[in-house]
Amino acid sequence: MPKSEESRIIRSNDGEVVYNITVEVLDALLGGKDVTKKRLEQIDFSNRQFQLLSLRGLEFIGHQNAQDREAVVTVSVSNNQLTTLAELVKPDESGPLFSKVQEIFAPYNYIRNLCSTRQKPLQNMWPTKMEALVELDLSNNLLESIPDLHSMPKLRKLRLKNNAIRPPWKRLQGGKQLEDVDLSFNNLDWTETEFMKEIVLLRELHLLRRLALKGNPFTRDFPDYYLFCMKELSTSQEKWLGKNNKKRYNIEKIDEHECTIALYESALGLQHPANQRREFLKTVGDPFHPERILFSSEEDYFNGVLRNTQQYEEANLYRINLLIEKCNEDPKSFVTCTNALYKMSTGIRDRVNLNVYLFDDLVPMLYQQVESEKLKYEILVVDTFIQNIAMIVQSNAHIKIPLIRVCCFLAGTPDSNGILGLKWRTLQN
Repeated sequence: MPKSEESRIIRSNDGEVVYNITVEVLDALLGGKDVTKKRLEQIDFSNRQFQLLSLRGLEFIGHQNAQDREAVVTVSVSNNQLTTLAELVKPDESGPLFSKVQEIFAPYNYIRNLCSTRQKPLQNMWPTKMEALVELDLSNNLLESIPDLHSMPKLRKLRLKNNAIRPPWKRLQGGKQLEDVDLSFNNLDWTETEFMKEIVLLRELHLLRRLALKGNPFTRDFPDYYLFCMKELSTSQEKWLGKNNKKRYNIEKIDEHECTIALYESALGLQHPANQRREFLKTVGDPFHPERILFSSEEDYFNGVLRNTQQYEEANLYRINLLIEKCNEDPKSFVTCTNALYKMSTGIRDRVNLNVYLFDDLVPMLYQQVESEKLKYEILVVDTFIQNIAMIVQSNAHIKIPLIRVCCFLAGTPDSNGILGLKWRTLQN
Protein backbone atom coordinates (compact mmCIF):
# COMPACT_ATOMS: atom_id res chain seq x y z
CA MET A 1 0.00 0.00 0.00
CA PRO A 2 1.28 3.53 -0.78
CA LYS A 3 2.20 5.66 2.20
CA SER A 4 0.26 8.76 3.24
CA GLU A 5 1.85 12.20 3.28
CA GLU A 6 0.92 12.64 6.94
CA SER A 7 3.59 10.11 7.88
CA ARG A 8 6.45 12.26 6.59
CA ILE A 9 8.97 13.32 9.23
CA ILE A 10 10.12 16.92 8.75
CA ARG A 11 13.28 17.76 10.65
CA SER A 12 16.69 19.32 10.30
CA ASN A 13 19.74 17.15 9.74
CA ASP A 14 21.05 15.43 12.86
CA GLY A 15 24.00 13.20 13.51
CA GLU A 16 22.24 10.07 12.26
CA VAL A 17 19.73 11.04 9.58
CA VAL A 18 20.02 13.47 6.65
CA TYR A 19 16.81 15.32 5.69
CA ASN A 20 18.26 18.10 3.52
CA ILE A 21 21.10 18.19 1.00
CA THR A 22 23.97 20.54 1.85
CA VAL A 23 27.50 20.93 0.49
CA GLU A 24 28.79 19.26 3.62
CA VAL A 25 26.47 16.29 3.13
CA LEU A 26 27.63 15.90 -0.48
CA ASP A 27 31.29 16.21 0.48
CA ALA A 28 30.83 13.56 3.17
CA LEU A 29 29.17 11.30 0.62
CA LEU A 30 32.39 11.49 -1.42
CA GLY A 31 34.65 10.83 1.52
CA GLY A 32 35.49 14.47 2.19
CA LYS A 33 36.22 15.50 -1.41
CA ASP A 34 34.91 18.80 -2.80
CA VAL A 35 31.71 17.84 -4.60
CA THR A 36 31.60 21.15 -6.51
CA LYS A 37 34.66 20.01 -8.46
CA LYS A 38 33.86 16.31 -8.72
CA ARG A 39 32.76 14.51 -11.86
CA LEU A 40 30.20 11.87 -10.81
CA GLU A 41 28.53 9.08 -12.79
CA GLN A 42 26.08 7.97 -10.11
CA ILE A 43 24.20 9.83 -7.38
CA ASP A 44 22.85 7.52 -4.69
CA PHE A 45 20.74 8.71 -1.75
CA SER A 46 19.02 5.38 -1.13
CA ASN A 47 21.08 4.58 1.96
CA ARG A 48 19.25 4.31 5.29
CA GLN A 49 20.91 7.46 6.59
CA PHE A 50 18.88 9.55 4.11
CA GLN A 51 15.28 10.68 4.58
CA LEU A 52 15.43 13.54 2.10
CA LEU A 53 12.51 15.96 2.04
CA SER A 54 13.56 17.46 -1.30
CA LEU A 55 16.43 17.38 -3.80
CA ARG A 56 17.36 21.04 -3.36
CA GLY A 57 21.13 21.23 -3.15
CA LEU A 58 21.90 18.84 -6.02
CA GLU A 59 22.93 21.90 -8.03
CA PHE A 60 26.11 22.01 -5.93
CA ILE A 61 27.30 19.03 -7.98
CA GLY A 62 29.32 20.43 -10.87
CA HIS A 63 28.99 23.99 -9.53
CA GLN A 64 32.56 24.85 -10.57
CA ASN A 65 32.21 23.28 -14.02
CA ALA A 66 28.69 22.65 -15.35
CA GLN A 67 30.04 20.14 -17.87
CA ASP A 68 30.84 17.77 -14.98
CA ARG A 69 27.09 17.22 -14.60
CA GLU A 70 27.02 15.53 -17.99
CA ALA A 71 28.81 12.54 -16.46
CA VAL A 72 25.81 11.67 -14.24
CA VAL A 73 23.86 8.76 -15.75
CA THR A 74 22.07 7.34 -12.68
CA VAL A 75 20.12 9.04 -9.88
CA SER A 76 18.86 6.79 -7.07
CA VAL A 77 16.67 8.38 -4.40
CA SER A 78 14.55 5.44 -3.23
CA ASN A 79 13.23 5.20 0.35
CA ASN A 80 13.18 8.93 1.05
CA GLN A 81 10.39 11.43 1.73
CA LEU A 82 10.29 13.23 -1.61
CA THR A 83 7.07 14.71 -2.96
CA THR A 84 8.52 15.83 -6.31
CA LEU A 85 11.45 15.35 -8.66
CA ALA A 86 11.27 18.91 -9.94
CA GLU A 87 14.78 19.67 -8.65
CA LEU A 88 16.19 17.37 -11.35
CA VAL A 89 15.30 20.14 -13.81
CA LYS A 90 17.20 23.43 -14.03
CA PRO A 91 15.51 26.31 -12.14
CA ASP A 92 14.73 28.12 -15.41
CA GLU A 93 13.37 24.86 -16.91
CA SER A 94 15.74 25.19 -19.86
CA GLY A 95 16.81 21.56 -19.54
CA PRO A 96 17.52 18.72 -17.12
CA LEU A 97 20.02 19.37 -14.35
CA PHE A 98 21.91 16.30 -15.53
CA SER A 99 21.50 16.26 -19.29
CA LYS A 100 22.79 12.70 -19.81
CA VAL A 101 20.90 11.00 -16.99
CA GLN A 102 19.58 7.62 -18.19
CA GLU A 103 18.10 6.07 -15.05
CA ILE A 104 16.06 7.58 -12.24
CA PHE A 105 15.05 5.35 -9.35
CA ALA A 106 12.61 6.94 -6.89
CA PRO A 107 10.42 4.19 -5.39
CA TYR A 108 9.10 4.40 -1.83
CA ASN A 109 8.60 8.16 -1.65
CA TYR A 110 5.53 10.42 -1.43
CA ILE A 111 5.32 11.59 -5.04
CA ARG A 112 1.77 12.38 -6.18
CA ASN A 113 2.76 14.37 -9.28
CA LEU A 114 6.12 13.95 -10.98
CA CYS A 115 7.30 17.55 -10.95
CA SER A 116 4.87 19.41 -8.72
CA THR A 117 5.92 22.89 -7.56
CA ARG A 118 4.21 25.64 -5.59
CA GLN A 119 3.26 27.35 -8.83
CA LYS A 120 2.24 24.09 -10.57
CA PRO A 121 1.15 21.58 -7.88
CA LEU A 122 -0.50 19.23 -10.41
CA GLN A 123 2.40 19.07 -12.86
CA ASN A 124 2.71 15.36 -13.62
CA MET A 125 5.36 15.69 -16.31
CA TRP A 126 8.88 16.97 -16.85
CA PRO A 127 8.72 20.64 -17.87
CA THR A 128 11.59 19.97 -20.29
CA LYS A 129 12.71 17.08 -22.49
CA MET A 130 14.61 14.32 -20.68
CA GLU A 131 16.27 13.21 -23.88
CA ALA A 132 18.57 10.51 -22.44
CA LEU A 133 16.19 8.95 -19.88
CA VAL A 134 15.54 5.24 -20.57
CA GLU A 135 14.32 3.98 -17.18
CA LEU A 136 12.02 5.56 -14.58
CA ASP A 137 10.97 3.82 -11.38
CA LEU A 138 8.22 5.50 -9.33
CA SER A 139 6.87 2.37 -7.65
CA ASN A 140 5.28 2.63 -4.21
CA ASN A 141 4.42 6.32 -4.37
CA LEU A 142 1.13 8.23 -4.37
CA LEU A 143 0.58 8.71 -8.11
CA GLU A 144 -3.06 8.88 -9.19
CA SER A 145 -2.36 9.07 -12.91
CA ILE A 146 0.39 8.06 -15.32
CA PRO A 147 2.95 10.83 -15.89
CA ASP A 148 3.03 12.45 -19.33
CA LEU A 149 5.58 10.45 -21.34
CA HIS A 150 6.09 12.84 -24.25
CA SER A 151 8.92 14.52 -22.35
CA MET A 152 10.77 11.16 -22.19
CA PRO A 153 11.04 10.15 -25.88
CA LYS A 154 13.58 7.34 -25.30
CA LEU A 155 11.97 5.79 -22.21
CA ARG A 156 12.07 1.98 -22.33
CA LYS A 157 11.26 0.90 -18.75
CA LEU A 158 8.43 2.44 -16.74
CA ARG A 159 7.75 1.06 -13.27
CA LEU A 160 4.64 2.42 -11.53
CA LYS A 161 3.75 -0.55 -9.33
CA ASN A 162 1.78 -0.02 -6.13
CA ASN A 163 0.47 3.51 -6.61
CA ALA A 164 -3.14 4.72 -6.77
CA ILE A 165 -3.37 5.11 -10.56
CA ARG A 166 -6.89 5.14 -12.02
CA PRO A 167 -8.11 5.06 -15.63
CA PRO A 168 -7.61 6.20 -18.26
CA TRP A 169 -4.14 5.10 -19.28
CA LYS A 170 -3.98 6.98 -22.59
CA ARG A 171 -0.74 8.68 -21.55
CA LEU A 172 1.03 5.45 -22.40
CA GLN A 173 0.61 6.53 -26.01
CA GLY A 174 3.49 8.92 -25.49
CA GLY A 175 5.89 6.05 -24.77
CA LYS A 176 6.63 4.85 -28.28
CA GLN A 177 9.90 3.18 -27.17
CA LEU A 178 8.46 1.38 -24.14
CA GLU A 179 9.62 -2.21 -23.68
CA ASP A 180 8.70 -2.86 -20.03
CA VAL A 181 5.64 -1.40 -18.24
CA ASP A 182 4.63 -2.26 -14.69
CA LEU A 183 1.22 -0.95 -13.61
CA SER A 184 0.45 -3.76 -11.17
CA PHE A 185 -1.38 -3.15 -7.88
CA ASN A 186 -3.00 0.15 -8.81
CA ASN A 187 -6.66 1.23 -9.00
CA LEU A 188 -7.45 0.40 -12.63
CA ASP A 189 -11.13 -0.46 -12.19
CA TRP A 190 -12.49 -0.70 -15.72
CA THR A 191 -15.76 -2.42 -16.45
CA GLU A 192 -15.57 -5.09 -19.13
CA THR A 193 -16.82 -2.64 -21.76
CA GLU A 194 -14.35 0.05 -20.70
CA PHE A 195 -11.47 -2.42 -20.69
CA MET A 196 -12.24 -3.60 -24.22
CA LYS A 197 -12.10 0.01 -25.40
CA GLU A 198 -8.95 0.91 -23.45
CA ILE A 199 -6.78 -2.03 -24.55
CA VAL A 200 -6.89 -0.77 -28.15
CA LEU A 201 -4.15 1.61 -26.98
CA LEU A 202 -1.76 -1.38 -26.76
CA ARG A 203 -1.68 -1.50 -30.56
CA GLU A 204 0.65 1.50 -30.51
CA LEU A 205 3.28 -0.13 -28.25
CA HIS A 206 5.15 -2.04 -30.94
CA LEU A 207 8.30 -2.62 -28.87
CA LEU A 208 6.61 -3.74 -25.65
CA ARG A 209 8.08 -6.96 -24.22
CA ARG A 210 6.71 -7.06 -20.67
CA LEU A 211 3.42 -5.81 -19.23
CA ALA A 212 2.29 -6.13 -15.59
CA LEU A 213 -1.34 -5.43 -14.64
CA LYS A 214 -2.04 -7.91 -11.84
CA GLY A 215 -3.52 -6.68 -8.57
CA ASN A 216 -5.82 -4.12 -10.23
CA PRO A 217 -9.56 -4.36 -9.46
CA PHE A 218 -10.57 -5.17 -13.04
CA THR A 219 -8.42 -8.34 -13.14
CA ARG A 220 -10.57 -10.00 -10.45
CA ASP A 221 -13.76 -9.61 -12.49
CA PHE A 222 -12.16 -10.27 -15.87
CA PRO A 223 -9.62 -13.11 -15.50
CA ASP A 224 -9.13 -13.41 -19.28
CA TYR A 225 -7.69 -9.89 -19.45
CA TYR A 226 -4.17 -11.05 -20.32
CA LEU A 227 -5.45 -13.01 -23.32
CA PHE A 228 -7.14 -9.91 -24.73
CA CYS A 229 -3.95 -7.91 -24.08
CA MET A 230 -1.98 -10.62 -25.87
CA LYS A 231 -4.31 -10.48 -28.84
CA GLU A 232 -4.03 -6.69 -29.24
CA LEU A 233 -0.25 -6.63 -28.77
CA SER A 234 0.67 -9.66 -30.86
CA THR A 235 -1.53 -8.83 -33.85
CA SER A 236 -0.36 -5.19 -34.06
CA GLN A 237 3.29 -6.11 -33.45
CA GLU A 238 3.14 -8.87 -36.04
CA LYS A 239 1.88 -6.39 -38.62
CA TRP A 240 4.51 -3.80 -37.58
CA LEU A 241 7.38 -6.32 -37.77
CA GLY A 242 6.38 -7.44 -41.25
CA LYS A 243 5.91 -10.81 -42.90
CA ASN A 244 9.62 -11.39 -43.52
CA ASN A 245 10.63 -10.99 -39.87
CA LYS A 246 11.57 -14.19 -38.01
CA LYS A 247 9.73 -12.95 -34.92
CA ARG A 248 5.94 -12.94 -34.89
CA TYR A 249 5.73 -10.43 -32.04
CA ASN A 250 7.85 -8.73 -29.39
CA ILE A 251 5.70 -9.27 -26.29
CA GLU A 252 7.31 -11.92 -24.04
CA LYS A 253 5.41 -11.79 -20.78
CA ILE A 254 2.11 -10.43 -19.41
CA ASP A 255 2.18 -10.69 -15.63
CA GLU A 256 3.25 -14.28 -14.92
CA HIS A 257 2.08 -15.55 -18.33
CA GLU A 258 4.78 -16.44 -20.83
CA CYS A 259 3.68 -15.34 -24.30
CA THR A 260 4.17 -18.67 -26.02
CA ILE A 261 2.85 -19.68 -29.44
CA ALA A 262 0.11 -21.68 -27.66
CA LEU A 263 -1.00 -18.55 -25.79
CA TYR A 264 -0.80 -16.55 -29.03
CA GLU A 265 -3.04 -19.01 -30.88
CA SER A 266 -5.48 -19.13 -27.98
CA ALA A 267 -5.65 -15.33 -27.90
CA LEU A 268 -6.32 -15.13 -31.63
CA GLY A 269 -9.34 -17.39 -31.17
CA LEU A 270 -10.93 -15.07 -28.60
CA GLN A 271 -14.23 -13.48 -29.40
CA HIS A 272 -15.08 -10.00 -28.18
CA PRO A 273 -17.51 -10.30 -25.21
CA ALA A 274 -20.02 -8.10 -27.04
CA ASN A 275 -19.93 -10.49 -30.02
CA GLN A 276 -20.43 -13.45 -27.67
CA ARG A 277 -23.52 -11.78 -26.25
CA ARG A 278 -24.85 -11.08 -29.74
CA GLU A 279 -24.43 -14.75 -30.66
CA PHE A 280 -26.24 -15.82 -27.49
CA LEU A 281 -29.07 -13.36 -28.15
CA LYS A 282 -29.57 -14.90 -31.59
CA THR A 283 -30.65 -18.02 -29.68
CA VAL A 284 -32.82 -16.46 -26.98
CA GLY A 285 -33.45 -12.93 -28.26
CA ASP A 286 -36.71 -11.32 -29.31
CA PRO A 287 -36.77 -11.21 -33.17
CA PHE A 288 -38.25 -7.70 -33.06
CA HIS A 289 -35.95 -6.46 -30.28
CA PRO A 290 -32.70 -8.50 -30.60
CA GLU A 291 -31.14 -6.85 -27.55
CA ARG A 292 -33.89 -8.29 -25.31
CA ILE A 293 -34.24 -11.87 -24.11
CA LEU A 294 -37.52 -13.52 -25.11
CA PHE A 295 -38.92 -15.43 -22.13
CA SER A 296 -40.18 -18.39 -24.16
CA SER A 297 -36.84 -18.71 -25.99
CA GLU A 298 -34.98 -18.54 -22.67
CA GLU A 299 -37.21 -21.31 -21.30
CA ASP A 300 -36.48 -23.50 -24.33
CA TYR A 301 -32.77 -22.85 -23.98
CA PHE A 302 -32.81 -23.61 -20.26
CA ASN A 303 -34.83 -26.79 -20.65
CA GLY A 304 -32.52 -27.87 -23.45
CA VAL A 305 -29.54 -27.56 -21.15
CA LEU A 306 -31.31 -29.68 -18.54
CA ARG A 307 -32.33 -32.30 -21.09
CA ASN A 308 -28.67 -32.65 -22.01
CA THR A 309 -27.82 -33.49 -18.40
CA GLN A 310 -30.25 -36.29 -17.68
CA GLN A 311 -27.27 -38.29 -16.41
CA TYR A 312 -26.99 -36.40 -13.14
CA GLU A 313 -23.64 -37.98 -12.34
CA GLU A 314 -22.24 -35.85 -15.20
CA ALA A 315 -23.46 -32.61 -13.62
CA ASN A 316 -21.04 -29.75 -12.92
CA LEU A 317 -21.08 -26.27 -11.40
CA TYR A 318 -22.02 -24.66 -14.70
CA ARG A 319 -25.35 -26.52 -14.81
CA ILE A 320 -25.90 -26.14 -11.08
CA ASN A 321 -25.43 -22.36 -11.33
CA LEU A 322 -27.98 -22.28 -14.14
CA LEU A 323 -30.51 -23.95 -11.87
CA ILE A 324 -29.79 -21.62 -8.96
CA GLU A 325 -30.15 -18.54 -11.17
CA LYS A 326 -33.44 -19.98 -12.41
CA CYS A 327 -34.64 -20.23 -8.79
CA ASN A 328 -33.76 -16.57 -8.26
CA GLU A 329 -35.59 -15.42 -11.36
CA ASP A 330 -38.68 -17.64 -11.11
CA PRO A 331 -39.91 -18.51 -7.56
CA LYS A 332 -42.48 -20.90 -9.07
CA SER A 333 -39.67 -23.18 -10.19
CA PHE A 334 -38.28 -23.73 -6.65
CA VAL A 335 -39.59 -27.28 -6.25
CA THR A 336 -38.51 -28.47 -9.71
CA CYS A 337 -35.11 -26.82 -9.53
CA THR A 338 -34.42 -27.90 -5.94
CA ASN A 339 -35.15 -31.54 -6.87
CA ALA A 340 -32.80 -31.27 -9.85
CA LEU A 341 -30.13 -29.65 -7.67
CA TYR A 342 -30.42 -32.44 -5.13
CA LYS A 343 -29.99 -35.12 -7.81
CA MET A 344 -27.07 -33.32 -9.43
CA SER A 345 -25.24 -32.79 -6.14
CA THR A 346 -25.67 -36.43 -5.09
CA GLY A 347 -24.41 -37.48 -8.51
CA ILE A 348 -21.32 -35.37 -8.02
CA ARG A 349 -20.86 -36.69 -4.48
CA ASP A 350 -21.10 -40.33 -5.57
CA ARG A 351 -19.04 -39.73 -8.71
CA VAL A 352 -20.52 -42.53 -10.77
CA ASN A 353 -18.71 -41.05 -13.74
CA LEU A 354 -15.16 -40.50 -12.53
CA ASN A 355 -14.16 -38.61 -15.68
CA VAL A 356 -16.38 -35.65 -14.82
CA TYR A 357 -14.59 -32.46 -13.78
CA LEU A 358 -16.61 -30.17 -11.47
CA PHE A 359 -15.63 -27.09 -13.49
CA ASP A 360 -16.37 -28.49 -16.97
CA ASP A 361 -17.63 -25.85 -19.43
CA LEU A 362 -16.17 -23.14 -17.17
CA VAL A 363 -12.38 -23.46 -17.47
CA PRO A 364 -10.96 -23.42 -21.03
CA MET A 365 -9.16 -26.65 -21.89
CA LEU A 366 -5.91 -24.74 -22.47
CA TYR A 367 -5.80 -23.67 -18.81
CA GLN A 368 -6.95 -26.92 -17.23
CA GLN A 369 -3.33 -28.06 -17.58
CA VAL A 370 -1.88 -25.02 -15.78
CA GLU A 371 -2.67 -25.06 -12.06
CA SER A 372 -2.27 -21.32 -11.44
CA GLU A 373 -4.54 -20.43 -14.38
CA LYS A 374 -7.09 -23.11 -13.59
CA LEU A 375 -7.37 -21.91 -9.98
CA LYS A 376 -8.35 -18.35 -11.05
CA TYR A 377 -11.33 -19.62 -13.00
CA GLU A 378 -12.32 -22.07 -10.29
CA ILE A 379 -12.30 -19.43 -7.55
CA LEU A 380 -14.46 -17.13 -9.69
CA VAL A 381 -16.99 -19.93 -10.34
CA VAL A 382 -17.16 -21.01 -6.68
CA ASP A 383 -17.61 -17.40 -5.52
CA THR A 384 -20.51 -17.01 -7.96
CA PHE A 385 -22.06 -20.26 -6.72
CA ILE A 386 -21.80 -19.24 -3.04
CA GLN A 387 -23.25 -15.77 -3.77
CA ASN A 388 -26.19 -17.28 -5.64
CA ILE A 389 -26.92 -19.67 -2.77
CA ALA A 390 -26.76 -16.83 -0.23
CA MET A 391 -29.17 -14.68 -2.29
CA ILE A 392 -31.78 -17.46 -2.50
CA VAL A 393 -31.60 -18.26 1.22
CA GLN A 394 -32.00 -14.58 2.15
CA SER A 395 -35.19 -14.22 0.12
CA ASN A 396 -36.61 -17.74 0.62
CA ALA A 397 -35.71 -19.13 4.03
CA HIS A 398 -37.97 -22.19 3.61
CA ILE A 399 -35.57 -23.82 1.13
CA LYS A 400 -32.54 -23.25 3.35
CA ILE A 401 -32.32 -26.89 4.53
CA PRO A 402 -32.38 -28.48 1.01
CA LEU A 403 -29.75 -26.02 -0.21
CA ILE A 404 -27.53 -26.69 2.80
CA ARG A 405 -27.69 -30.39 1.92
CA VAL A 406 -26.69 -29.57 -1.67
CA CYS A 407 -23.72 -27.53 -0.45
CA CYS A 408 -22.66 -30.29 1.96
CA PHE A 409 -22.69 -32.87 -0.85
CA LEU A 410 -20.57 -30.59 -3.03
CA ALA A 411 -18.22 -29.58 -0.21
CA GLY A 412 -16.74 -33.07 -0.15
CA THR A 413 -15.53 -32.97 -3.75
CA PRO A 414 -11.73 -33.05 -4.08
CA ASP A 415 -11.57 -30.91 -7.24
CA SER A 416 -9.04 -28.10 -6.94
CA ASN A 417 -7.88 -29.31 -3.52
CA GLY A 418 -11.39 -29.05 -2.08
CA ILE A 419 -11.79 -25.33 -2.79
CA LEU A 420 -15.58 -25.61 -2.72
CA GLY A 421 -15.51 -27.05 0.80
CA LEU A 422 -13.11 -24.36 2.01
CA LYS A 423 -15.32 -21.59 0.64
CA TRP A 424 -18.44 -23.19 2.15
CA ARG A 425 -16.84 -23.38 5.59
CA THR A 426 -15.84 -19.72 5.30
CA LEU A 427 -19.47 -18.79 4.54
CA GLN A 428 -20.72 -20.80 7.53
CA ASN A 429 -18.29 -19.03 9.85
